[in-house]
Amino acid sequence: MKRTMPQWQLVLHHDYCSESASDLSGQGNHGNVYNCRYEMDAEDRFALSFNGRDSRVVVLPSPALDDLSAIRVSVVAKLQNVQRRNNLVEGFLSFAFIIEADASVQAKFYDGTRWDGIWSQPQIVNADNWHRIEFTYDGVDMIMLSMDDHILATRQGR
Repeated sequence: MKRTMPQWQLVLHHDYCSESASDLSGQGNHGNVYNCRYEMDAEDRFALSFNGRDSRVVVLPSPALDDLSAIRVSVVAKLQNVQRRNNLVEGFLSFAFIIEADASVQAKFYDGTRWDGIWSQPQIVNADNWHRIEFTYDGVDMIMLSMDDHILATRQGR
């Protein structure tokens, strides 16, 4: 059977540079920001600061987010505390992108019948450093985690 790669389409892009969670993808998936502060990142751009308890950005369901069978998530983040679980991005009953208390990165997805995922070695994420962390699932059988342009973990086949 010939394997086909997904046709990637950008469905949500927030960068917070305008001090809002406006969706730059053109899909209208704007976010509502709750209990976050805007601060400057390593490149002097606005970033959101989350308190780890009740701060979040909520994007309401939309037709553009209905089919997340293949997914690529990219986050630029700096954590002050890596001694507890930190959710980076979560799609309700779809996927979760997490930094665990052991400073490992985890990505999980729900395929309609069960949760599956991949994780890095412990002690990968350094507190107080900016990191670009990415998760890719091709919708078939390839999962990959990377950080700062280095592959942390990959798996093909389920």
